[in-house]
Amino acid sequence: MRHCIAVESVAVEIANEIDHPVDVELVSVGAILHDIGRGYTHSIAHGIVGSCVARRFGFPEEVCLIIERHIGGGIDSEEA
Repeated sequence: MRHCIAVESVAVEIANEIDHPVDVELVSVGAILHDIGRGYTHSIAHGIVGSCVARRFGFPEEVCLIIERHIGGGIDSEEA
């Protein structure tokens, strides 16, 4: 939870500094929920699993896509 709260804080700070309109609430919710899939797996697939969980609970598609797409940065091609 601490990680998700820290990610949310940084993401909202960045969103508030961007020069064009940003849905800060969407950024906040996506950041808080980005690792929801870790309740099912700690593999790189947690993003995909998490987006499925979010869809099952009726979250907007934009939130589901944040969860699904947050993975991939900083991993090598083998892990990807």
